[in-house]
Amino acid sequence: MADHDDDESTEFDAGLHRLDTLARDGRTPERVALCTELIARFPNEVEPYYERAHARCSLGDRAGAILDLSQAIAVSPHEPALFYFRGLWTIESGGYAAGILDLATAIEKDGKAHSTAYTERSHFLRSIAYLLDGQFERAEQELLEVSHGMSSAVAGTPWTFAQLREHITSRSRP
Repeated sequence: MADHDDDESTEFDAGLHRLDTLARDGRTPERVALCTELIARFPNEVEPYYERAHARCSLGDRAGAILDLSQAIAVSPHEPALFYFRGLWTIESGGYAAGILDLATAIEKDGKAHSTAYTERSHFLRSIAYLLDGQFERAEQELLEVSHGMSSAVAGTPWTFAQLREHITSRSRP
């Protein structure tokens, strides 16, 4: 969190708490509105951009979500989650090359943070993106970094390790 005086910190923390409540209650449009208010008041905080991105995506506004994550990255360029979700949503929008690059950055940032929270998932999504783009050899190379139990969903389509491997092996796109 950026430097705030005590009153601003209390106001910001109260806003984050309210965001959690709105998310739990499924009040997504109100969540977007509160994030917009928090961004106007605290433009150097990453959380409101991140939260608004997720809310926008759940409302079907993937382009707005990607824009919010780009703004969050400008505020906090070291956070792997920002690159992971921007990469995922970019791939879901058909931007395979840009999404693959974001996921590579998520892997790099994850390693620098001494974490693996996004590494395997990023390799899995990169494999899917390469497959969807017809780059079977690259898809196969990415899949080597993934455990056999991995699964994910891209654009509402569920993927398992076995399904992905089958498509790569048969050189067929879904």
